[in-house]
Amino acid sequence: MGVLIHVLNQQLRAQATGLKISAQQMAIQNKKDKDQTAQYLAQANSLKAALKADNAKFELPRF
Repeated sequence: MGVLIHVLNQQLRAQATGLKISAQQMAIQNKKDKDQTAQYLAQANSLKAALKADNAKFELPRF
């Protein structure tokens, strides 16, 4: 009985370690995704400001 409890305890520890590593990997991926999103939004805002500053007239020329 004691050996079984010991084996189960070791399995739980191994599982906990695996879950911890998995959580760390997901946190790193989440950080990368958030950084990518922030970069995308910064580029979009820059483009938006550039388009607002440009006084483009979308009219056909008259001949």
